[in-house]
Amino acid sequence: GATGLKTITCEESSDITISTNVNETKTKCGSFTAVDTPTVAINFSGVVNGAPGGTELSYNDLAGFANNKTKVYAKYQNALSGSVAVGTAVYATGTGYVSNVQATSAEGDLIKFTATFTFSGTVDTTV
Repeated sequence: GATGLKTITCEESSDITISTNVNETKTKCGSFTAVDTPTVAINFSGVVNGAPGGTELSYNDLAGFANNKTKVYAKYQNALSGSVAVGTAVYATGTGYVSNVQATSAEGDLIKFTATFTFSGTVDTTV
């Protein structure tokens, strides 16, 4: 794994989706199945922090990665939950791109953001 990883500042929620297209063709001599390369994406949301700490990624960092097409290394893992240790239930690492970043600002509310990180290539899901 990588060292010096940063966390998303003021994260509210996140999810990871792994999807694979499976195509099946039935013929008179049997069925044939083709499996496409999986698409893996992390969606997350948070509150914009104007002064993130040195170990945090801000909205501006994420927007810069997207705008500059910067390939980055990411790790997604579960948090400590009761007797389930960090990274033992949900785990994925690899490189990819911030493919979507959106900020919203409503009257009387905090500035919030959503973003998507899309893995490119092999994703390691081995704990």
